[in-house]
Amino acid sequence: MTEPVQPLTDETRNRAGRPKGAKNKLPQQLKQALMASFERAGGEKYLLQVAMDDPKTYCALLGKILPAELKLEGQVTGEIIHKVEQEIIDPQSKAPSP
Repeated sequence: MTEPVQPLTDETRNRAGRPKGAKNKLPQQLKQALMASFERAGGEKYLLQVAMDDPKTYCALLGKILPAELKLEGQVTGEIIHKVEQEIIDPQSKAPSP
């Protein structure tokens, strides 16, 4: 019969690993490289151009960065109405479309 596994203690813990809470360097370096390439590609102007030229790709990007689920707190005081609208906005226009 095998002995039960003992919990790790300060004496038995591997001290050679990354400290608790330390960030992994590779994702950090990748994020920095992506941000640098984004700025070189034109930053916000580049994203606007993608939105105008290829809305499907732009919306796919939005879908990846927006939260999949929103948690709202509060009380409902009336009838719940579900409505989804889509509005295409011309970034060149100063005023919103009617």
